[in-house]
Amino acid sequence: LLDVGNVGGLYGQGPSHSNSPKLIKEFDSKFEFHGFDLFPPPEGKELGLFKQHQGNLEEKLPFPDEFFTVIYMGQILEHVRNFGTVLDETFRVLTPGGRLIVDIPNPYSLKRMIKQVVFKAEHLGDETHTIFATPGSLRRCLGLSSFSVEEVSTGWKDGLAFLPTAFKRGLGETLLISAVKAA
Repeated sequence: LLDVGNVGGLYGQGPSHSNSPKLIKEFDSKFEFHGFDLFPPPEGKELGLFKQHQGNLEEKLPFPDEFFTVIYMGQILEHVRNFGTVLDETFRVLTPGGRLIVDIPNPYSLKRMIKQVVFKAEHLGDETHTIFATPGSLRRCLGLSSFSVEEVSTGWKDGLAFLPTAFKRGLGETLLISAVKAA
C-alpha cells in the first residue's frame, strides 16, 4: 500500500491529512506500507509502519512497475500541475486489479457555492491549490490514464446532519474516488 502525501501539511510542517491509521486497520497485515511525500518528515515525527520515500509525484516514481496493490492520495491532486502525468505514473506502479483511492476538494461543495453567491469570492482553499476537478473531469482524466472508475461520492467534514441526504448528495467538502487498474 502506498500513501501519497503522508507527511502532510504545507511544506511538510503541518498536520497530515493522511488516513493511514484507518487504512492500516482496514487492510490485512500482509500489506507492506510505504509513504511518499515531496517533503521529509519533520524532525521527530513518527511515521509508524511506513517505509518512507521522498520525491516529486510529477516525476517518475521510484518504484518498479506493478509494485503496489493499493495507492491512496488524500488531498494531493489539487496541488499538482498535471493530473495526466501523475495518473499515468500511478497506473504504472499499480498491479493489475490494483485500486487507486483519491480524496480531493469538491469545487461544487455547498460551503464553496455559498461563499461564491454570498461573498462573490471564489474559495479554492490554500494558496498551494493549483487546480480543482469536478466529478466528471476527474472521471475523464482517470479514464484517459486507463483506470476504470468504480465509485465517485462526496464526503462531509462538518455537520449539516439536519439536511436531507438527497439535498446534500454531491455537495460535500470532498470528492472520494475509487478506481481500478484493469486486470
